[in-house]
Amino acid sequence: MYSSQKGFTLIELMVALALGLIIIASATMLLISAQRSLAVQQSSAEIQNNANFAFDYIVKNLRIANYGNDGSAINLQAPQAGVVLNDYNLSSEASSNNNPNKLSRNASGPSNVNIQSDQLVIQYLPVPSQQSQTRVFDCQGNEITNTNTPVVERYFIRRDAGIFNGETNDNALSLACEAGTAQTIGTRDGQIIMPRADYMRVLLIVRQSNNNLQEMPISSYTQNSGDVVGVKVAVLARSTQRVGTTSALPTTFNVADQSVSLSNTAPQGFLREVMTQTVAFRNAMGTN
Repeated sequence: MYSSQKGFTLIELMVALALGLIIIASATMLLISAQRSLAVQQSSAEIQNNANFAFDYIVKNLRIANYGNDGSAINLQAPQAGVVLNDYNLSSEASSNNNPNKLSRNASGPSNVNIQSDQLVIQYLPVPSQQSQTRVFDCQGNEITNTNTPVVERYFIRRDAGIFNGETNDNALSLACEAGTAQTIGTRDGQIIMPRADYMRVLLIVRQSNNNLQEMPISSYTQNSGDVVGVKVAVLARSTQRVGTTSALPTTFNVADQSVSLSNTAPQGFLREVMTQTVAFRNAMGTN
């Protein structure tokens, strides 16, 4: 008697195994792609939320910059000008005293690109609508109790003591605001208002003699340029979580009037977006 045996041949098993591996590999690739897409979407939403929060702080106070100035013009010869460009804009007893952190400047602070970051220093008196409220705060969260002394605020890029995955002590940069008076500004680290920012660019909006408006760097501004009537602030914002490989992400960005490239020491694998805000000074539309 002969017994009949049924089963798979070795070739059939190898074909089935190969097909199974292909299916598993495809599913794995789809999963990895979905996870990466989710990480990019979450990082983009994070950058947008952080930028909205930071620019809310900046825009709110930029709109009242120059309030309390004896004249309405902002230039190099205006005492208590809304944008602090030189010692003359500060109160007479509070010159910079070789402390450049008291002044608005180009290429003065740390960055993760091939150009140093700018900083913006503004000043204002609390406006009447603010004085009627029970409590008034500056950009750093300090309560303003003296409404007769100009509030001075400095927006700048600085290093953050907290480090996320893939960062170092040198390239963990944030956008911060320091608030104080003409005597105290430029001496403290301030409050972080955007967790990660690789670079900040500041342009002055200047009204020329023919009433045309021109954007120019702080370093290019002279007394003959015209009065400053607004400012443009652009920030290269970065996510706090890694989203992928370096090759899949851009390394060159257009930030306001400049094309910048990430430095060799910049943290890799993070999503970056350029956020820009242009603000006209409500209290600087006229002339002295």
